[in-house]
Amino acid sequence: MAAAGTIDIIRNDEIKEELAGIVALVEWRSAGFDQTSRLTEHYRFIIEEQVQYNLTRTYADPFLGDFVGVDFDIETLCQNPLTASAVSAISYTTRERQRAYRPILDRFEAFLPMLDESLSKR
Repeated sequence: MAAAGTIDIIRNDEIKEELAGIVALVEWRSAGFDQTSRLTEHYRFIIEEQVQYNLTRTYADPFLGDFVGVDFDIETLCQNPLTASAVSAISYTTRERQRAYRPILDRFEAFLPMLDESLSKR
């Protein structure tokens, strides 16, 4: 809405401020995520060379839709110290990303009732 210049359709200043705060947090985290992804991309290449994709099996994901299954034996993969390091780095990065985004999701979930209340008063 801000990019399109239509933020003025929101009349409640408290909602505008909270929504702007959430958007700012998402953009800030996104910039950090992009940097982290670039820094750890080489780990993904190390692992992908050793992983076999199973194109006959798919998994449903509520955000991404269906995606292809991956067959791997983590114990065998991690016998190689370079691969074990890559798995560890990717795991750590994923966990940190989840921790970073959880407060944003919590804030957004707390925002929804405020938005509902404002809309119900119209």
